[in-house]
Formats: sequence, structure tokens, C-alpha cells
Amino acid sequence: MESIRQRKPSLKPIECKGKASKASEEEEQLSPSSRLFHEPNFNVHVLAIMGSKSRINDLQLIKDNLVHTLLKHPRFSSLQVVDEKKNGEMKWVQTKVDLDKHIIVPQVDEQNLHESPEKFVENYIRNLSKTTLDKSKPMWDLHLLNVKTTDAESVGIFRIHHSLGDGTSLISLLLACTRQTADPDKVPTIPGNKKRVIHSSAHNSTKGLRRYVMKIWFFMKLFWNTVVDVLMFMATIMFLKDTTTPIKGTPGSVFNPRRLVYRIVSLDDMKLVKNALNMTVTDVALGVTQAGLSVYLNRRYGEGKKDKGAIEKNNNLPKNIRLRSSILVNLRPSVGIQALADMMEKDTEAKWGNWVGFALLPFKIALRHDPLDYIREAKATIHRKKNSLEAFYTCYISELALKFFGIKTSSSISHRIFTNTSMCFSCLPGPQEEIGFYGHPMAYLAPGSYGQPQALMINCQSYIDKMTIVLSVDESVIPDPYQLLDDLEQSLKLIKDAVVERGYRTTVRTSVGAIPYLLVYGTKAVIPAEVEIPSLRIIQEAELGDAEWVRKRIDQLTLIDEKRMVAVCHGQLYRQRMIRAFHKKVRARIFEIGQPVLKRIFPHQNEYKGKFAPNWQAPYMVRKVLSEGALVLSEMDGTEWPKPINSDVVKRYYV
Repeated sequence: MESIRQRKPSLKPIECKGKASKASEEEEQLSPSSRLFHEPNFNVHVLAIMGSKSRINDLQLIKDNLVHTLLKHPRFSSLQVVDEKKNGEMKWVQTKVDLDKHIIVPQVDEQNLHESPEKFVENYIRNLSKTTLDKSKPMWDLHLLNVKTTDAESVGIFRIHHSLGDGTSLISLLLACTRQTADPDKVPTIPGNKKRVIHSSAHNSTKGLRRYVMKIWFFMKLFWNTVVDVLMFMATIMFLKDTTTPIKGTPGSVFNPRRLVYRIVSLDDMKLVKNALNMTVTDVALGVTQAGLSVYLNRRYGEGKKDKGAIEKNNNLPKNIRLRSSILVNLRPSVGIQALADMMEKDTEAKWGNWVGFALLPFKIALRHDPLDYIREAKATIHRKKNSLEAFYTCYISELALKFFGIKTSSSISHRIFTNTSMCFSCLPGPQEEIGFYGHPMAYLAPGSYGQPQALMINCQSYIDKMTIVLSVDESVIPDPYQLLDDLEQSLKLIKDAVVERGYRTTVRTSVGAIPYLLVYGTKAVIPAEVEIPSLRIIQEAELGDAEWVRKRIDQLTLIDEKRMVAVCHGQLYRQRMIRAFHKKVRARIFEIGQPVLKRIFPHQNEYKGKFAPNWQAPYMVRKVLSEGALVLSEMDGTEWPKPINSDVVKRYYV
């Protein structure tokens, strides 16, 4: 579509627009989406957990930088005030920000903690989720914990009310406040889209006709998918609910505190799967999530049974589970993380705020014998959603409901969408290089939220060569979030191993007892994952000199004939074992001269009369028994057949 721009390759620093821009922001009203997040049943707060590689000691440095970056944005220096003269509508009113009320640094005695540092940070965030931001000041705060964990020396927790902006806006703002550690003058680089290559076909009328037909087909498919998705959206509002599963929230789950846990996995593993199966990282993340949820739910459904859900080969899952994720889709013409300076400009297409629409993403919950089936299904699901305008029309439906029925009805519609689905899912790209938050190098990024009706929210956030999987769970529904993280991590490992095994032929074949690649080249194959994440073999070979490497390679080629001979012997023994196993199931048929037999009627014979006619011809007599299962038959009057016949088409006739 022509209005869609290419993704920006990097962010831009925050720039001040002067007094004119400031004055225009003072009396600006809240957007309908922002007002929606102030309703009691949808009071959502966004959390950005930042792990720092160094201790946070210079608090004044952070305050000075916030003044020149974050506070330049009007949303973070404005109050949300109710205007009684306009029927209770809310507007932004500029105010002076006291950073001492927004930056909280609790005093922590690490030596006398009664729990592990990781558990302390988790409980701190959980207690934070029991509270809401004060409307008497700009609705954001920053908590700095000087607690050393396994992954970081200290932790920062940036809490923002969702009315200030959607996930794209807030992550863009956060990253615009950071700088590359290798070059402090540069802002982070975000992965961008490859430009679409348009091939000219004026010289070939056939290609032009084909393109015209493909365009018609594309718009027909787009129209059909949109109609189906919008109807499903309306049905979900009115009556269609997800299956009640162990991860589906209860009616009061929206008011329960949340526990945020995370697991850092290798982004290179996901890219390996992505490149091998020609898909995106989001496809892989969704497939891994489907696989992990299937295993986790199978275990939960098995509780109380004989295997207690611990044996995954026993399928405890009910049939036809309906499990969907309600996701908020960015409706900006430029997709992905935006350049903050562009979002702050007036009349820009990449607008700041809550420019999102709803979409329902189905998850296929089942146990698969092939781990790659989860990835293929996820790719098909996302491809199907890309060919739909569901998010745009659901946004229009919400705006119409707000315009004609008011904020209460619109809030009720949004609440029903979230309560009738099971979870939230998102996958966001992050910086490609290490960044620093005001001089503090960041070890990881872990976004999350609380206040949503669902009991489970899964966020995937990339950062350099890491992928952080973050769970925001209601512990009254999901008491073992770390088990779910283990299942997600194990699912990624199984999927990666399946890709490596099938794509590069590096496993031992039972028939020859060796790796095919080894029999051809005399050495084991080096897969791309071993280059990106060096294995012990790669490290040892890298330390060899040229002469030593050549001598080692000659030794491998010298022994290749012996390896092939061993494989041949192994193959012969394997063949004999297969023959013996086959012969155990074979029941020999012995024919003797003079025995009466019946012969099968073949389709080409005149006697073949169709489906309901006899399949065997009237009795014959065995005249001769030849080798290799051949027989010579004769008529009952003694007339011998000129040609032998296979005994497979003959059976004994009992008088």
C-alpha cells in the first residue's frame, strides 16, 4: 500500500520545538484511547525493566540528563486534568516536574537480604503492581535498585501509565534516552525492513497479466480475511469465549498483582531457525510460544492423573482448545520502533500516543511429533493476519462506540475483548548494539505491564544477540511461571535441534552407523550455529597453525577408506537384521502337486465384472511347483497352462 513508509533505520535524539509547540500542548485533550486506560477495569501500567552492568551511584547525573531528554516531551511534564466545563473530558496541562518525586531509590542492605537478589527484585515489582500512579503529578516514575543479580549489577524499573502512549511510543522514548556505549554520540540502531524490489515487466505482457491477476486475488483475499476477522471480533464482544484452561484469568484477575519473571535465550538460535525456514523472528517467537504453552498445558491438565502431567508423551490436552491472544497492533504508516523526533513533530504520520487497533491471534494448542510443525503453523497464522485489515476496522468500531455510546460502553467493549480471550502476546525489536542509560551500560531489556484483564502476558524483546522472554502472570492462576519459562526455553532448543538435524545432515544414520557428511569428506560438518556461538571443536581448530591443520586434515583423509569400510559392514549387518525381523512376520505357504487352488481375477481379464463380481476364478489344479514361488496350473480336466503363474495370486481351495 502506497501510504506505508519504510521503517526508520535508527532513532533520533530528542529536540525541543520551542514555545509555540509548548503552548499548543498545554490545553490538548486526551485521545479516546488514552481516556480508555483510565477506566477502573482497564487501568494499565507499562513497566520497562533495565538491567545495568554497573552500579547506579551518580543519581544527579541521571536527573540532569532527564531534564534534557525525557522532560522535553510534553506528555512527561503534563498533568491529566478533568475539565468539568466539557462534560468531564480530560486534557493535558503543563506543570513543573519535581524529579525527587519521580525517581525512587530505596535503601537496600544486600548483606542482610532474607531472599535471593532475583527474588527481591521480583517481589519489589509485584508490590509495585499493587499500586497505581498518582494523578496529581505526571504519570511516570523511575525506581533504581542497587541490587546485584545474576544478569546485572543493578536494576532500573521505568513505570509509565498506558494513557501516555502505546508500547511503540514508550519504547521509542526509552531508547531515544539511551546512547551506544561504543559511540556515546549515537542513538541505538533498530533493525529495519529490507526495501522491496519492484521488477519492471513492460517488456513481457504475460508477466503484466499475471501481476494484474495476482492483484485481484490479493484484494479478494484481503477482503475475505477482513470480513471473517471483523465478524470474529464482533462475536467475541457478544458471546464467543476462549476455552476455560489453566491459564485463563478469573473475573477478578484484573485487580490482582502481577509477578514479572524473565528468561534470556539466544537470539542467534532464533535467527538460525528463521534463516533455515525462511521466516521472521516474530514467526519463530510465536512458534516457540505455541510449543511451550502446549507442553505446559499438557502438564497442568495431567495434574491429578497417574502421570501427574510429568510424562509429556501422554496427551492430556482436551480436543479443540480455543486459545487466543488479544494484541494491540501499531496503526502508524511506519511500522516498528519509531524515531522519537519524528513522533513529536506536528502533523506527522508517525504520531505519538495510543495509535493502536485490536487483533485476535489464535494459538494452536496440541502436542506435535515434529517440533517444526509449531513454527510452520505460526508462520501461516501471522501470514494470514498480515493479509487482513482487522486492526484498522476494530479501531474504527471502538471509535464509533466511543462517539455514539460514550466512554463507559467503549471501555466495556474493550474489557470484553480481553476477558473473552486468554492472554496477551507481543514481540518487539531492540537495539543491535550495546546501549547505555546515562552512562550505565545495559545488560538486558525486559518490558511488561500490569492492570490487564488476562492472567498471562508474554513479551519477547530482542537486545544485541539476546532475546528476553518476559512473563507477567497472575499467581492465583499460574502459580509456577518458572516452569512455563523452562518449557519455552526447552521448546526453542528442540526446534533448533530439529532444524540442525534436518537441514545439515549432521546426525548418525542407523542404516550405516555414521554421519553421511563424514563418509564423504572425512570430518564432521560445521553448522552455522557453531560459528556464531563457537563450540569446543571450533575453538581448538582456531588455535592450530597452518601446518598442524594440514597434517590433521591428511590424517582424516587417510582414514576415510577405513571409515567407509566400517560403514559398509555395518550396513550389511543392519540389512541382515532387517531380513530376520521381516522373516519373523512371514507365514510360508506350501503348495503340492495335485492341490486344488483358486486364481485371482485381474482387471484386464474379460471375467472381471466390476466391484460386486467374484474376485477369484473357479478351481484349478497345481501341475508343477517351480522355484521362487512360481506354479504351473492346469484345468480340472488336465489341460496344462503354457505359462507359470506367481503363487501370490493363488490361494488354496478347500472342498
